[in-house]
Amino acid sequence: MFHFKRTTIIPAKKKEVWDFFSSPENLSRITPEYLDFKIISKPDSEKIFDNMIIKYKVKPLLKIPVTWVTRIEEVKTEESFKDIQIKGPYAFWQHLHTFETVDGGVKMTDDVTYSPGLGIFNELINKFVVEKRLNEIFDFRQRVINTIFIKN
Repeated sequence: MFHFKRTTIIPAKKKEVWDFFSSPENLSRITPEYLDFKIISKPDSEKIFDNMIIKYKVKPLLKIPVTWVTRIEEVKTEESFKDIQIKGPYAFWQHLHTFETVDGGVKMTDDVTYSPGLGIFNELINKFVVEKRLNEIFDFRQRVINTIFIKN
C-alpha cells in the first residue's frame, strides 16, 4: 500500500467549500482535461450521501478508457467523507477528504491510500508513474480551487 496526502488552504467559509466538494458534478471541474473525466451514471442526488455509487469514465494512462466506480462512505456533513474504489484502475483506492476551519478559511486534506496492484512491479510503477501522476492531478486541483474560491 502507498500513501498520498495533500493539504490546501481555501479562502472561503466551510459551508461554501463543503457545498462545492460534496457535489459529484464538480469533480470534472477540478480534474485535468487530459484525463477525459466523465460521469457516466447520474447520481441520485446533487449532494453526496453514505453508500452513494458514482460511475466515471477516465483515461488515466495512454488514453485508454477505464470505468471507475466509487462508493461514498462515512459522510460527516462539513467535516469529511471517503470515496472507495469498487472498480477501477487500482487494486485498492481509498480517499479521505477532511475539512477544518482555520485562520484564513478552510484546511482541506486529501488523504489517499492506494495500491496499483501490479505485484512485484508496484514499487517501480508507483515511483515512476503513479506518484508523479497524483502530484500532477492534485497540483492542477490546487490551481483550479484557488481560482474558484479567490474573492476579487
